[in-house]
Amino acid sequence: MRLPSLWAAVFPVLLGAALSMEVLVLDNVRTRDIPVDPVTLFALCLLTAVFLQLACNYANDYYDELRGFHNDRPREQEVLARATLSVATYKKRFIFCITMAMICGAMVVFLAPVPWWARLTLLALGALCLLLTWAYSGSKHPYGDKGLGDLASFLSFGPIATIGTFYVVGNGHIPKDDLMVLVVILKAIAIGLMVAGQLMVDNIRDIPTDPNFGKITLAVRLGEKWSRIIYHIQTAVAILIAAAFMHTFLVVIPAGLFVIIGWVSQVQNLYEKEYKRAFRINALMALGLTIVMIL
Repeated sequence: MRLPSLWAAVFPVLLGAALSMEVLVLDNVRTRDIPVDPVTLFALCLLTAVFLQLACNYANDYYDELRGFHNDRPREQEVLARATLSVATYKKRFIFCITMAMICGAMVVFLAPVPWWARLTLLALGALCLLLTWAYSGSKHPYGDKGLGDLASFLSFGPIATIGTFYVVGNGHIPKDDLMVLVVILKAIAIGLMVAGQLMVDNIRDIPTDPNFGKITLAVRLGEKWSRIIYHIQTAVAILIAAAFMHTFLVVIPAGLFVIIGWVSQVQNLYEKEYKRAFRINALMALGLTIVMIL
């Protein structure tokens, strides 16, 4: 299940829901006056994202086992613990998780009181996320092997997850203030950059082995040095966005300082190839940034 990686599904949804509640308060919209309980919609959005993340994890392990990717990588180099499961078990769990994601996503679209064009848009985005989950490693030409995995993770668990949750939980309410619309978009970009950073750390570790199997990730294309630089740029942009729109300084300053300290430590972690530690620090930085962007 790779539970430590599930923050990539939880934080964007949590951020989108919190921003939605903030906008409802700012626009004087009472939750009791909207048709569908935001908590129900939030729970369904969260389940959809989590099951998608789990499906992606199982699909990735399933197809990596089929192609023998794991055979060339010592277990001590794994960023996250990997269970020894049969190929059939990986497949069954992938099918279960992708099915549950489809069911929860369909319930979101069915329950959300939004216009017909918004329902179609949500359906299309959901179908795109399902396709991306499978095609990352499961199609005849996996886009994860072509250097596009980082972009897909950024879009799926950044703008799509955050803005989609924001719109659905608010029952389709659009902020009256245009600046707030921009704030939501920028914060969705920030959390998406942190999710993409997680994949970048994982792929930097695999630079020596991935080309042996024809897996040319973005990290392989850029090389270790430039991959580290891009990772730090992504993190810096996410920090700047969070800092630009924080509200309660006394509350978020400790979280902000923690994020900056973590970012500085990442320079050493990646340089010394401490990928397990870098993976954990990236998750903690994402938590800190989520707190800053909510509060």
